[in-house]
Amino acid sequence: MESGKLENDVLKNSIIDKIKLKNKEIKIGSKVGEDCAVIELGDHSIILTTDPITGSVNDVGKLSINITSNDIASAGYRTKGVLLTILVPEGTAVEEIERIFDDALKQAEVLGIDIIGGHTEITAAVNRVVVSATAISYGKGNDYVTTSGAKLGDRIVISKSPGLEGTGIIASDKRDELKSVLSEEELSEGISLLDFTSVVEEGVIGRLEGASSMHDATEGGLLGALWEVCEASSLGCRIFMDKINILDVTKKISDHYGIDPLKLISSGVMIFTISPDKVDNLLNSLKKINVPSYDIGEIIEGDIKYLNISGKDCEIEPPERDELYKVVF
Repeated sequence: MESGKLENDVLKNSIIDKIKLKNKEIKIGSKVGEDCAVIELGDHSIILTTDPITGSVNDVGKLSINITSNDIASAGYRTKGVLLTILVPEGTAVEEIERIFDDALKQAEVLGIDIIGGHTEITAAVNRVVVSATAISYGKGNDYVTTSGAKLGDRIVISKSPGLEGTGIIASDKRDELKSVLSEEELSEGISLLDFTSVVEEGVIGRLEGASSMHDATEGGLLGALWEVCEASSLGCRIFMDKINILDVTKKISDHYGIDPLKLISSGVMIFTISPDKVDNLLNSLKKINVPSYDIGEIIEGDIKYLNISGKDCEIEPPERDELYKVVF
């Protein structure tokens, strides 16, 4: 098997279908596309998620905080605490470990998150740094948003631009290689996109504005995440290419490496489904916090997901290996 997330059908058949919940307090467990587990305890719900950072050499500390807090934000809440596991190869200098932790701590402070524990280890089991984070939060009762909540006729709104995280990682890790393709200004712009990989504010706003479902676009990019929303909700979708804003620097990097920006890891992009009468309020609320957002399509009946390009419907396939791995490995 190749690097990347386990394909969804393999994940479902080999792992998820074998899990049988035994505790009635667990309201959301393992399911393809769901970002968080939820345990309801009386008047409150505990929201949890976990994720590793394996596709980046630089900024792994910062990304570990953002990626897990994004999952919690997909439920509509802010992360309260994070547990960090840091695995580094033999020969790693203590200064490198300290840098990773300092980067994570700095981003945690920006988002108001406490690092509450974890594990740090030097091991021959890895040949590059691996950081895994587990995040926890809580909400009131069942007032949380799921990936599987999309409704027929909902509009599909996304924040920011597809391929945002992947652009930042490639620009950072392949900077010297890209100097023949991008100007110094474009390289700096690409790297700076890693500063916009958080969707915490979007997630909180989405819940308050009545989003029926939310999902942050990680591995598999925008198209992979949309496929997961529809699959989890047992519905289809139609989105329009001309409504999607792809940054010029993302286009140039994608063209150079022959990759699809719509299938490139996109942390920093939140997908909302929301009833048509609530769309304008959502777009206006996101605008007030200087987050660009776009109404790109709708949820439709059936199970086929379409990307409409110049009036022609093209079926969106299940997510495969992220385009990032064609570049960084």
